[in-house]
Amino acid sequence: MLRNNLTMQRLIGLSLILLMSGCAQNTKIVVPSYTAPVELSKIEELKSGSETAEGVYLSFAINPDLAFSTQPPANDEVDLLTRNLVNQLQVQITETRFISIHPIYDMASVVLDMEVMDFQYSEQGGERKANLSVTFTLSKGSNAVLAKVYDAQEFRFSSDPNRLPSKQTVLASLTQTAVKKFVTDISPTRTNQLREFLSLPSDLSHVIGFAEKGNFQSAIDDMLKYQGKRDVNFYYNLAVLYEAQGSRSENLNISANAKQAYEQAFRLGGNQNDIIASAKARFDNFYRLLVLTQDQRTRNLQLNQELDEQFFMR
Repeated sequence: MLRNNLTMQRLIGLSLILLMSGCAQNTKIVVPSYTAPVELSKIEELKSGSETAEGVYLSFAINPDLAFSTQPPANDEVDLLTRNLVNQLQVQITETRFISIHPIYDMASVVLDMEVMDFQYSEQGGERKANLSVTFTLSKGSNAVLAKVYDAQEFRFSSDPNRLPSKQTVLASLTQTAVKKFVTDISPTRTNQLREFLSLPSDLSHVIGFAEKGNFQSAIDDMLKYQGKRDVNFYYNLAVLYEAQGSRSENLNISANAKQAYEQAFRLGGNQNDIIASAKARFDNFYRLLVLTQDQRTRNLQLNQELDEQFFMR
């Protein structure tokens, strides 16, 4: 009986040690990130302005007239499609501000034309169906730099037709999908990614609780005060905290700290850990896009200021 009690005590003690030393294992948080534009090389061709670093703008004006390759639908549908496409472009393009919308169509050196290749909408009993195929063409002067067709479909069904969305709602969702595919091709888009913490010493176990509540700065502060051994796990977890704080605020200085912490984790052998290697690769991609996006925002701001001064637009 005594031997069994001793064995049980040892197992309990071992379990507590493992729990305290590996308390952060599998704890995950969501960090904001960016996905790279698919057609970035072509978008680079659309830049205008002087060749100085601060004067290369990236903006386009939207042609307000929607073209149709076939017989246009009813007037109300033309109006809905046009209004929804333009509104969605203005919302989605300006979300990251990598590209700005030029406010004066006749003065813009880069323009966006839209042509509907196919459009179908039908209401039958408890069904609503809609299909849209639209070509987005970005041109600089007379040169079409990018022309691609984007498709979107909507299907809604209910045994109670009164619970189905209106035609306006269906078309709004349809155009939102098509525009999102286009914007993903031409601009960095916001997304979310998961980061997993690795085990920490018991003295630092509380920082994971801070992180789970979104209090990344307090977690960072306590990590930096730690006087114990700073191993690969320490620098990796610190990098994740810096990344979360920096990406949430899009602060390049904080993100640069994350970059340094990831690199230190790699120097200590983190390149052999799949979790660390994967997180660092994703962060490096985000950091590159954040630098690119913020640099382009600054350049585009110059164009907006020039237009404001020239036309007293504000």
